[in-house]
Amino acid sequence: GISYPINFIKPPILFFMALAIIKPDFKLKKEHLLHTIPFFLMLLMNIPFYGMPASEKLAYVEQFITYVPTYTSFDFWFFMSFFFYIGAYLWISIAKLTDYQQHIKNNSQANWYQSVLRLYFLGLGLGFLYFLIRPSGIIEIPLFNLISMLVMTFLIQSIAYNFITQ
Repeated sequence: GISYPINFIKPPILFFMALAIIKPDFKLKKEHLLHTIPFFLMLLMNIPFYGMPASEKLAYVEQFITYVPTYTSFDFWFFMSFFFYIGAYLWISIAKLTDYQQHIKNNSQANWYQSVLRLYFLGLGLGFLYFLIRPSGIIEIPLFNLISMLVMTFLIQSIAYNFITQ
């Protein structure tokens, strides 16, 4: 649970990695730091959580994983905004890679990265659908949160491994 704000820095990093593949001379600039605002806001929101004793943190995370918000609650729309936030970054990254591949088809790193981002987008879409219908009570998969976190972690680690080995 302590890593929750990291979910708000991953999307810009994924986007910047796509830009680095497309433009070999890409460098981070000061204005790129604006992309970190959601991360720092979430970090500030979670400061009270960080000060809790370990047992309270564990109980809070267990409650968070099993919590089902209602359609009228702020939490529901806040969770949905995360899907739109990361989805927008993924969509733009995939579109930029697709445009790049129309001109340069044999860049294996661009091809691989686009495939991984599409898989990530598909997983995000499944998560979105699950969380969208979850408050209705139609479907209940208790381990969905854990499985989706594991899949997303694997995708991020595979991206990191590929870039390290390149």
